[in-house]
Amino acid sequence: MLGGSVPVLIAYGEYDTTANATPDSGDPLLTFSVPALYDAITGPHRPK
Repeated sequence: MLGGSVPVLIAYGEYDTTANATPDSGDPLLTFSVPALYDAITGPHRPK
């Protein structure tokens, strides 16, 4: 699980909203929310 036994590093800035593709790519598998991904990762050492 990400953030548990698998270390994860996510760095994003104030204006970063999507990763892997531009928002207009049309393919939802290639466009996802960086903040939502960060929020989905749990773990004892995750900064809030």
